[in-house]
Amino acid sequence: MNLYSRYACLLALSGLLVFSCASVADLVVESSWQALVTSDGSSLTARHEAAGVVHEDNLYLLGGRGNRPVERYSVTIGQWENLGLAPFEMHHMQPVVMGDSIYVLGAFTCCYPREEIVNEIYAFDTQEGSWDVVGSLPINRIRGGAAVVAHEGKIYLIGGNVAGHDVGAVSWFDEYDPLTDEWRELPDAPNARDHFSAVMVGDQLIAVGGRQTAQPNPASNPVTATDIFDFTVGQWRSGSPIPTPRAGVVSVAYDGHIIVAGGEINTSAVALDVIEAYDVEADTWQVLPSMTSGRHGSGGGIVGSHFYMFSGAPTTGGAFELASSERLELPVIEVTDVAVPVTTGRKGGGGGILLLVGLIGVCVLRNVNPQYSCTD
Repeated sequence: MNLYSRYACLLALSGLLVFSCASVADLVVESSWQALVTSDGSSLTARHEAAGVVHEDNLYLLGGRGNRPVERYSVTIGQWENLGLAPFEMHHMQPVVMGDSIYVLGAFTCCYPREEIVNEIYAFDTQEGSWDVVGSLPINRIRGGAAVVAHEGKIYLIGGNVAGHDVGAVSWFDEYDPLTDEWRELPDAPNARDHFSAVMVGDQLIAVGGRQTAQPNPASNPVTATDIFDFTVGQWRSGSPIPTPRAGVVSVAYDGHIIVAGGEINTSAVALDVIEAYDVEADTWQVLPSMTSGRHGSGGGIVGSHFYMFSGAPTTGGAFELASSERLELPVIEVTDVAVPVTTGRKGGGGGILLLVGLIGVCVLRNVNPQYSCTD
C-alpha cells in the first residue's frame, strides 16, 4: 500500500458487492529536522562525496575525498563506532548491501578534475570489519560517479562518468551477479547522468537527480528527467521531472515514495537544504520539510521511521566539510487490509481478478482466493 494510502472496502448486503476505494498518496510529515545527539558524545568524521548505507539497525558511512574511515552509527544505542580506514581513498559511489557485506563499485579515487576510476569491486564484511576485492568492472564499461542498486540477488550499475569531472557522462546500465562474477549489458537509460543515486521501489528502479558534469562549470548541466526501469517488462519509461534540479543528492525509498535530499547546483553558492518526495505510482512530487543545513555529497539512510543525513559539504564544490548529522521523523507506515469473502464464479480455487471502482480511485485485486484484501 502506498504511504498513507487508505482503502475503505464497503460491502452492501443487498446481494451485490459494492466497493468504494479512496486513496490519499501524499507523505504527511508533521515533524522537522533535528540535530542528531549521540548518547556518548561520539561523532562522525567530516567528509563529502561520501555515501551511506543501512544494514540491520545500523547506518554505515563510507568514503569521501581523502581516505576517510568506515564509521557505523547504531540506532539502538545512539553511538558512532570507527571501523578503520578503507584500503584507499574512494568517493563518488553508492554502496549496496548483499547479505552481511557492503559492495562498493563504480567509484572514483584521487584527484579533481579528472579522477581515476576504481576498476575493482570491493566488499566490506560488516561482521569481520575487513575488505576484499571480489570482482571488477568490464573493461569497456568502467566509470565512476555511478548509481548502484541491488535487486533479487543481482547488483545494477547505472550511469556514471568516464572522465571524472570533465565531459564524460554515460547512460550505461549493467547487471552484475556476485555469485558467478558475471556481467550483462542492459538497455541504456534514457538519460546520461552522474552525481546521483538510484533506488528500488518494488520491481522498479528509479534514477533521479544528478547532472552531466563538464568543465569549466561542473555544477551546471543538471538532469531533470526521472528515469524508471521496470524489471517486470524490461523497459525504461519517464516519470515527472524533479522540481528542484540538483546533483550530489541522497535518495532513499520509503514505502512507495522516493525522498531526494540536499544537493548542489551552479546557481547557488551554498548547498541545498531541499527535500522532495516522488510518489512512483501517482507520478507526483511534493515538498517535505527542509534540512537545518544544506549539504551535498552526504551519506544518508532510513531506519524505522527516521531519515538520517550525515556530513557532506555546505558549499557548492566542497571547500568545507560538515561533521554534523540530522534526522527527520517520518510518518509510521500503517498497512491495514480489509478482507472480504467473495466468490469469483471460478471452480477449482484458481483465483481471479476483482475490480473495485469508487468515486475517487480504483483497486485491482489479483489472484487472491478465497479472500480479497483491499490494497493497491
